[in-house]
Order: sequence, then structure tokens, then C-alpha cells
Amino acid sequence: MLSPEWRALVVALVMAVLSPVMAEIGKHVEAPTVEEGSDE
Repeated sequence: MLSPEWRALVVALVMAVLSPVMAEIGKHVEAPTVEEGSDE
């Protein structure tokens, strides 16, 4: 396994990459045109 220091660094990098991606996905998800499996 990775040492705690490396794991913290990896987590920080992953978060830095995923944050803008998740924000972008969130924008698209909240758009009115949601068609996947939403039968409300």
C-alpha cells in the first residue's frame, strides 16, 4: 500500500481533477433535458 503521505497527495490530486469535472456534470444533470431513467 501507499504510505499515508502519498495517499494524502493522491487524494488531493484526484479531488483537484474531479472537482471541475463534477461541477460540469452537475450543470448538465440539472438541465431540463434529463432523459435517463427519470419517470417522475
